Amino acid sequence: FKPGPIVGELQKVGIPAAIQDGKVAIKTDKVIVPAGEKIPKDVAQMLTRLEIYPIEIGMSLHAVFEDGNIFKPDVLDIDLDEFILKIQQASSNAFNLAVKSAWISELTIKPLLNKAYSNALALAMESGIITKDTVEHLVSKAHRSMIAMALHAQDAIDEDLKKMIT
Repeated sequence: FKPGPIVGELQKVGIPAAIQDGKVAIKTDKVIVPAGEKIPKDVAQMLTRLEIYPIEIGMSLHAVFEDGNIFKPDVLDIDLDEFILKIQQASSNAFNLAVKSAWISELTIKPLLNKAYSNALALAMESGIITKDTVEHLVSKAHRSMIAMALHAQDAIDEDLKKMIT
């Protein structure tokens, strides 16, 4: 385009235009209408002047033929949100199956190690094995057992213990 009012009109719709070497130049690429949004009338008119014609494109399938099979539109039409949800569920189910079957991978190693640690800790506490991770729990359990027994046999306990339970 030759310099003139077109520069101001381009700038008005958000297109970074300037005069360069005696011609109108668009300085940088710029998205003036985000994908999926309606194109405003003034922008559409300016794009037409630039011989850019905004159109909606797509495909209307009547049938698909593959390997001797004919697929009609009702079979081909999918709900994208539902499809994405099914993929997410499949991924979650695969992960859960991998963890439950102890399949070691980059994604399952941490949950498997956490589960193994929890199981080992529970076994150690149930068996009364004293470690740095079980000692506090085992002492607390022994203390609770002592108090419970003392409450049932108050005649047989000394004065210090009686003070603890009253």
